[in-house]
Amino acid sequence: MRSFISFCLFLVLSLFLYFALAFISLPLAKHSVGYYYLIKDYINTQTPKDKQRILLVSASDGMYGINGNMIEKTTPYAFVNYSMFYGLGIPFEYRVNKLISSAKSGDIILLPLNFGFYGEKETKNYVFFQNMLFWGSKDDREKIIQSPILLLETLAKSPIRDIPIGIIYRIQAFGFDKDLFLQKINQLWQEDSKGVGVNIYSLNRYGELQFQSGSLTSKIPSQYDYLPKIELSEYFLHHYKRLETFAKSNQITLCLTFPPTIKNPLFDLDQSLDLQKMSQLIQNLSRHNIPIYGNPKNFQYPARFFYDSPYHLNLEGAQEHTKQILQSLKDCLSKTAHHIR
Repeated sequence: MRSFISFCLFLVLSLFLYFALAFISLPLAKHSVGYYYLIKDYINTQTPKDKQRILLVSASDGMYGINGNMIEKTTPYAFVNYSMFYGLGIPFEYRVNKLISSAKSGDIILLPLNFGFYGEKETKNYVFFQNMLFWGSKDDREKIIQSPILLLETLAKSPIRDIPIGIIYRIQAFGFDKDLFLQKINQLWQEDSKGVGVNIYSLNRYGELQFQSGSLTSKIPSQYDYLPKIELSEYFLHHYKRLETFAKSNQITLCLTFPPTIKNPLFDLDQSLDLQKMSQLIQNLSRHNIPIYGNPKNFQYPARFFYDSPYHLNLEGAQEHTKQILQSLKDCLSKTAHHIR
C-alpha cells in the first residue's frame, strides 16, 4: 500500500513538473515569429499619418515575392507587408485579426492569398496556442489561460526533448529590450543591409525578404498541383466575411488577387483542365460575393523566376509579380470606386 501511495505521489509530482516546465518553455512556439510581427507592427506605426496605405497579407510567397519599394515608387500609397510564413502555425483567423487591429480608415488591404488558405479548417492548433502564450497579446494569452482544459491540452503537446531549448529561448526573451531591438533594425535599414539567410534581420523596411538570388531551374518540380481540391471552407468564409464587414464599416478597400505559381506538368494554365479548375475556384468565390481581381494566367511564372521553392520568387520574379499585383490593384480600385485622399 505504501509503495502504491509513493508511486501515485511520484506520478503526480512528475506530471506537475512536466506541465510546469512545459508552461515555462512552450517548446512548440516559434519565438522568431513574434519578432517578425513586432517589426511589421513597427513599420505600420511609422507610416506617414497623412498618407493612405496598402496592407498586404499572404504567406511566404508574400514574404519573398513582393517589391515594396516598387509599390511605393509607382503609387501614392505607403506600403506594409504583413505576410507571414504558412507553415509556422499562424492560422487565417490570426492574420485577419492582425489586419483588423492594424488597418485604419481609408487603407487598402491587398490579399494575394496562397491557395491553401481557401480550404483551411478550424482545428485545435497547439503550435499556434503556444505561440500566443509565448509572444501573443494579453487578450490572446487570456483566451487560452481562461480555459484550463485547453491550456493543459496545449502544454501536453510539448515534446520532453524540446523543453530544454524552449527554456533557453524563454530566458532570452525575458531579457529582450524592444526599443534596442527596433533601433538595431532601423540601423540595418539605414545601412541598406540585405541581411543573410531567412531571419528577422533580413526584413527590409516594408516587411519582406528580398535578398534572394539564383534560380529554381535545376530543381523544377515535375509534379506540382496547386489546386488538388477546389473548396472554400466554412472557416475561411467566416473569417473573410468578418474582414469584409470590418473593411466596409471603416471605408477600407479589400482587394483579393492571385498568388504566384510555377508552370509545371501538373499545373499549367495553358492547359484547359487546369484553367477550368481555376475558373471553378473563381466561380466558388463569386457564389459568396467575393470578387478576385487579375488574370490567373498572368500570375504563373517560369522556373527561372523562383528561388528555393515553388512559392518563393527571386528578385526578378518578385519584380514581375509586383507588376501583376499592381495591375490587379488598379482593377480593384476602379471597380470599387476608390478615391485617393
